[in-house]
Amino acid sequence: MKLEQKRNFEALLGDTFGFVGETARHFFPTMLRVNFLYLLVVAVMAYVAFSSGYADVDFLYKMHGTIGWWDWDELGMGMNWHPGLAWWEMALMVLCGLLLLVGGAIFVAYTPVYMILYRDEGRVPAFSRIVAFLCSRAGRLVIYFLAMLLLMILMAVVCIPVMILLVLSVVGIAAIPFILLAILMLSMLVLYAYLDQERPDFFGAIDLAWKAFRQSFWQNILSNGLMYLVTAILGVLPGMFTSLVGDDTFSAGGVYLGMVAVLAALVLHFAISALYSVNVGMIYFSSRVKNEENFYSM
Repeated sequence: MKLEQKRNFEALLGDTFGFVGETARHFFPTMLRVNFLYLLVVAVMAYVAFSSGYADVDFLYKMHGTIGWWDWDELGMGMNWHPGLAWWEMALMVLCGLLLLVGGAIFVAYTPVYMILYRDEGRVPAFSRIVAFLCSRAGRLVIYFLAMLLLMILMAVVCIPVMILLVLSVVGIAAIPFILLAILMLSMLVLYAYLDQERPDFFGAIDLAWKAFRQSFWQNILSNGLMYLVTAILGVLPGMFTSLVGDDTFSAGGVYLGMVAVLAALVLHFAISALYSVNVGMIYFSSRVKNEENFYSM
């Protein structure tokens, strides 16, 4: 499939599923290999949590959002704090937390990296090429997540009062999901542009992402919104795995059953989240073609 081509609304949706279907046999197994560290850390944390009684059955499942972000409120709610933790247990928790942050960053970057290499090489990229690309962009990933954290804080300061005002009207309530969706899509477009190294600085990537966002605005926002709705509906499926674990979670067999349930839920989250990210990638690569056409027509 050629990634850099003009797409209408139907093509954005069709090519999203088409790309996933065409590369699925390579895309998903490679995703598990790249995110092996993440899965290993989650398995260790699940074992400690279930065997020691520190967490509810949904503890680690709740830590991973549909698109790879964490809900720390759920983390606090799901965890039963034990004041008598040994120093090595505290150290293990801190280490696992740091590894989860690194693993989460790699997971979020996987689909953009895969699609960029697919475009450059014209075929599915080898595992070694993906790892090498991620290593070469490690500095950019750190800058991206730190910069996005600061931007999100600033955006929250601005948007929260605006949303409070919007809640006062029916039209305003309907606008809130579009605002949140636009912020989410823009953040992913910035990641695509920044990893693609179109320009050497973060603000240049923001400029490219904004241009991609503005072009065919309603087409992009509706296709992306529909894809998000699909992934949100599919996101119910992982919870079915954790619901299979009953009150015997802390028995010998229940510990391993809990670990399997958490890992199965996380793997499903990987697949569902990737579907949304591929759709953003289609919007990004389509915008590149339109930008080139506008440049040569000047």
